[in-house]
Amino acid sequence: MASLLGGILKTLNQTKKQHSPALPLLILGLAFASLFLPWQRWFGGKLPESNQKSSVLDTARKLFAQNRLDKLIRLAGSINPKAPESAEIYSLAGQAFLARGQVGLAKQALERSLELKLEQPESLKYLAAIFLASGDSARGLALLEFSAKLKPDDFQPWLAIGKVRQETGEFIEAFTAYEECLKRKPPADEARQARIGRIRALIDDHKEEQAQPLISEALQLDPENPDLFGLAAISAQTLGLTEQAEARADQALKQNATEPNALLAMAQLAFLNDNAVAAEALLKKAVVAKPNHPPILQLLMQVQARQGKTIDAAATKKEFQALSGRILQMDKLIKEISQKPDDPKPRYEMGQLAVEGQMKVLAEQCFRAALEIDPAFEPARQALEDLKTETTP
Repeated sequence: MASLLGGILKTLNQTKKQHSPALPLLILGLAFASLFLPWQRWFGGKLPESNQKSSVLDTARKLFAQNRLDKLIRLAGSINPKAPESAEIYSLAGQAFLARGQVGLAKQALERSLELKLEQPESLKYLAAIFLASGDSARGLALLEFSAKLKPDDFQPWLAIGKVRQETGEFIEAFTAYEECLKRKPPADEARQARIGRIRALIDDHKEEQAQPLISEALQLDPENPDLFGLAAISAQTLGLTEQAEARADQALKQNATEPNALLAMAQLAFLNDNAVAAEALLKKAVVAKPNHPPILQLLMQVQARQGKTIDAAATKKEFQALSGRILQMDKLIKEISQKPDDPKPRYEMGQLAVEGQMKVLAEQCFRAALEIDPAFEPARQALEDLKTETTP
C-alpha cells in the first residue's frame, strides 16, 4: 500500500486507545457474514459521484450498473493508471470483485484507487469492510473514521463504527457512535438499529438506569420490536423492577417465542421464585436461540445444580468453561491478526476455534480469509474441505 494511505492508517491507529475485544465471537461473525450480504446493507449502493466528464468513466459506471463485471474488470486493467479518472474506475473494479466474491482482488483494487485519490469516502468504507471481515478491526475502524471526517453528513460510517465498537467491548465509544448516527437523521431501519444499539451499549456497560429513558422513547417509536422488549426486560430485571421485567419479557415472547434476552429475564425471575424447573426449560430455549452466550450457560449451570442434577450441571459447566476459553483465545488471535495482517495462520486458527464452537459459517469464512492471503496454505484448504464434507448430506 502506498505511503500516503499507510500513513493515514498509522496516524489514526496511534491516536486510538488500545482495547481488548470482549466478544470476538460476535464481531467476527458479523464481519465475515457481511461477505455474503449485499455490501449495500452497511454502506449503501450509490455509485461515486464525479464532476469529470470522462467517456471511459461513464462506460465503467454503465458496465457496473448493468452487472457486466467481467468487462468492467478488463476495462480497469487496460486504462492508464495516471489518467484523472483511474481512481474511480479502480474503485468500481474493487466493488465488482466484491460482487464476485474475490475479496483479495477487491482489496488490491481499492487500495490502488485510494493510493491515487485518498478522498473517496465510499472506497474507504468498502476497504474498511474488507479489513473488518478479515478480523483486522484496527485498520477497519481507522478507515471508517477517516471516511466519516471526509463526509460529515454521512450516517453510515457511524452506524458501522457503533456496531464494531459494541462488539469489541468499547461501550462508551459505541454509544457515542450511535448518537452521531442518529444526529444525521438516518432512514427508519438504520435509525432503529442505532436506537437499539445505544441501549445495548448502556446495558452492556452496566448503566441500566441511564438506559431507561432511551428504552421508553424507543418503545414509543417501535412498539412491536421483540428485540427491544427483550432488552427492556433484562434491563428492568437488573434494576429489580420485577413486574416491569415480567411484563416486557412477556410482550417480547408474544412477538418472538425465542427472544433470548426475554427468555433469560424470565428464567432469572423463575429462579428467584425457587422455580428451578421452569427456569431450566426457559434457559434451554435460550441456549438454542443464542448459543455461545456465557450468561445463559452460567445461569443454566446454577439452575441444574439447584435441582441436584449434578451430571447435567457438570456438562454445562464444561461447556461454559470451553466457551470462556475460546473467547480468550479468539481475543488473542484478534490482536495477532491486527499485528500480522498478511499471515494466514491466525485466521486459520480462528476457524478451528469456530469449528469447536459449531459456528460453521464463521469457520468457513476464516478459512477462506486465510486462503485469500495465501492460496497455497494447505491447512486452511484441508479444513475447508473437511467442513464441506461434514455439511454434505
